[in-house]
Amino acid sequence: MSTPATGQKKKSRRTREQCKISAARTAEMWKEVGDARSAYMVTIADLAEKYHTSLEWMSKQFFLGGKLLKSSRKVSVFNAVVRREIAKRKENGILDGRKTLAIVSRELKESGEWKNLTQDEEDDLMEDIQVENMSKAPIKIYAKDVATEIAKTMGNIDPEIIGLEKRTGCNVFWGLTRNTSNDNFGPRSYASDPVKNACLALFKLTPEQIVVNIDAYIASGVEGVIRTSGARKTTFLKKEIRDMIRTNMEEILNKRGVSATEMPQVAYHNHERFICAWGIELVGWTEGAITNPGEITSSVALRRLHNALKDGLCYWRELTNEELTARKE
Repeated sequence: MSTPATGQKKKSRRTREQCKISAARTAEMWKEVGDARSAYMVTIADLAEKYHTSLEWMSKQFFLGGKLLKSSRKVSVFNAVVRREIAKRKENGILDGRKTLAIVSRELKESGEWKNLTQDEEDDLMEDIQVENMSKAPIKIYAKDVATEIAKTMGNIDPEIIGLEKRTGCNVFWGLTRNTSNDNFGPRSYASDPVKNACLALFKLTPEQIVVNIDAYIASGVEGVIRTSGARKTTFLKKEIRDMIRTNMEEILNKRGVSATEMPQVAYHNHERFICAWGIELVGWTEGAITNPGEITSSVALRRLHNALKDGLCYWRELTNEELTARKE
């Protein structure tokens, strides 16, 4: 007859009502979080407009509450006593310039009187220092502070990720990129060996190269990827144009109930027949008759068409019933 293991408590199962209450509270929490995020972004936008700054700059001032981004050493009782004594001398006009800190510190160490403070006196002193710190002017956040925070945080995360990989046998791939070309930090990444092999086999690129290209695209667009990867400009433009045309077509047809399995291919050479079959047309084409972007050889023409698609000047339009009937006649 087996005996139950000691020291282990069996976790009680929650009732259906308890699960329901928990789910409702979770939903309520995320709703409030969403509302708070929206209010947070509105506040940033209002302050940026009021003080004529960019949204990016103002959002950095809110990063970790501003003051929390700056790391500071914990104030000891001795340092608190030194600060109080300097404040007293300042009020009485007894200061020795830059030597004041050194002089006060030496005198207090030699006297040792600060060691005789009671616990209540120490608590009052530390509380005064805390109030003084909180009342200081807000710390201005610079780009270098964000870069330092990223380096510090990732330095703590990396060992944990590698340890997780070794303990469990899982494969890991993470990447960190800039948001704009002005950010004062570079892309970072880590990938397990199997992930590296997979990236090379599937994309002909290492994980580091993939993250660098993503970083370049986010920060500088297609031109940034071209500069980073050395790829041909026209090749990237053609791919981007085809992707934008296909994506926009799928969006408008999805709204009409066309499933993924029924989704047609973009018909560049039989565009009129495509219009009659699906009731949508591509308008705003900048380069004469509609043709496959792969057949356009001029980089100027490709850039012009790319800009038109990006700016919404070239787009898919749904025909009215009257227009569709007229096109079919």
